[in-house]
Amino acid sequence: MRKKLVLSTIVLLASLLMSPFIAHADLIAGEEIITLGEDLTDSQKQQILKEFDVDENDIDIVYVTNEEEHRYLGDFIPAAQIGSRAISSAKITIGNKGDGIVVETNNINFITEQMYVNALATAGIENAKIQITAPFSVSGQGL
Repeated sequence: MRKKLVLSTIVLLASLLMSPFIAHADLIAGEEIITLGEDLTDSQKQQILKEFDVDENDIDIVYVTNEEEHRYLGDFIPAAQIGSRAISSAKITIGNKGDGIVVETNNINFITEQMYVNALATAGIENAKIQITAPFSVSGQGL
């Protein structure tokens, strides 16, 4: 269920399209959800985890595949733009009521922070901090 929630959020972030989204009451302020592109090398994965300031042994990680990116985004974004590797990664920290939506990006060259904020708000997210990154410059659509 968590992977489905995360993938739904990622697809919304990446495609900027409105789709059904159900907020789950089991999310707790301060909880962190990490998504990593499946095609990261081991050293890139360690670089991303260091940037997110998390230890892979202390947190559940959801891996996003390029196949999933094409499956969920293929009707909306050209395959060439999605690419052939899942690289982008995200850290989602559930916020407290009133925190709002805060987005920070690194090495994302197409999707802007405000686009992510708009997608999150459309999805019904009100309080979260999202860090989106990649080890090198990418579009940010295939989180």
